[in-house]
Amino acid sequence: MPHKQSSSIKKAKLPLLKNIFWRRLLYGVIVLLLVISAIQLTRQSVILHRVNKDNSQLIYEFGQVKEGVIQYGEDLNEMREYLLLPTRHYDFFPEVDLEPEEDNLAFGVYRFVDYVGKDYLLQKEQKSSYKAIKTLKSDRGFLDELRILNLLPARYLEETKDYVKFKFYENKTTPIAGLALDRQAADFYIESILGPAPLEIKKGETLSQAALQYLKDNLETVFYSRDRIDEQKQAMKQLWQSEDISFVLQAKRLQVGLDPSEVEKGFEYVVYNSATEPLIPLWIDRKSGDLWLGDKSYPDVDALQHDLLYQLDQLEGETDYEKTIQNNMEKLRQLIGEPAFAEALNISRLKLEPEREDGSRLYYDLTNIDDEKKVGSIVFETLTGDLKFWRADDNKEYELEDVLGFGIKKNN
Repeated sequence: MPHKQSSSIKKAKLPLLKNIFWRRLLYGVIVLLLVISAIQLTRQSVILHRVNKDNSQLIYEFGQVKEGVIQYGEDLNEMREYLLLPTRHYDFFPEVDLEPEEDNLAFGVYRFVDYVGKDYLLQKEQKSSYKAIKTLKSDRGFLDELRILNLLPARYLEETKDYVKFKFYENKTTPIAGLALDRQAADFYIESILGPAPLEIKKGETLSQAALQYLKDNLETVFYSRDRIDEQKQAMKQLWQSEDISFVLQAKRLQVGLDPSEVEKGFEYVVYNSATEPLIPLWIDRKSGDLWLGDKSYPDVDALQHDLLYQLDQLEGETDYEKTIQNNMEKLRQLIGEPAFAEALNISRLKLEPEREDGSRLYYDLTNIDDEKKVGSIVFETLTGDLKFWRADDNKEYELEDVLGFGIKKNN
């Protein structure tokens, strides 16, 4: 009896064990599907985040993928509910920030409006400004006011694609000032010895009124600066030609133009070396008329002369190339003057003749001691610094590289 009872109990437990087995297997499969779905959702989320949000052609495909991913999320939550797990919110598609696109859109619209509007106004101003300066040429009132200021108007306007100029003369050949129009910017300015000065046209004021007012306010200064600068130019010309300055320039092989070049700060003289490389600048200030050497100013050439002479004396007129040639020449002269070289000559039964010059060449002739015949020459090129060698037996010149190979037997 006990044996039969035990057997019946086992038979009764067998279905229960099978149910537990299948239930656990089902749970395991569900968990596995849950993990696989989560991996797939994560991968799709990463891919979608990497996609360029500006690619409008993929919007439709993204929409379909988005629906599929959302469906995965819903199915995943159903599985979690079946397993008595809390559901979760999967934020695979966060809100896309469209502000940059909206900003670009707004920026583009505003930029276009700003550009078109300002460009149109500039074109109108360019035409209006050009018409205004052309009108001055025949404005009788303006021309009469110029004559009162002892100025003569130019007969024609100077015109290029960049500017229009209306010059005013002190006499028939010397312009003292001028009204200029920058055609691109539509701005007016007054040109004179003082440099270009923007012309301010006040509200309710005409171009002729503004130009005349500037001339009335500044003409005296213009004349004073012009006269002072002319005096300084003449004094500088005499200074460059003075005995002391001329001697240093010649000794140092320096050169300078007697007439200065006009630059923004004034009128500039530049001292050059023999290769026309600039060494020191000196200029006349266009506003004060003072002379400037480096960072120091001088009221006149008398105050300048000592410092200028000192600086010129410190300059080296030779270029680096010329220095190299000179150094090579000195090395050669030093070498042939050494006792060791004299001993080498004696062993070879040779005598070195005194240096002789022929054009741009220096010759050091070698003669045999016994018969006084010239057997060769060492030749130095003073223009290039090259060293060459002449042999009497074949009447040929050789480069240094060739001489280094003399007496060396070549292996065939």
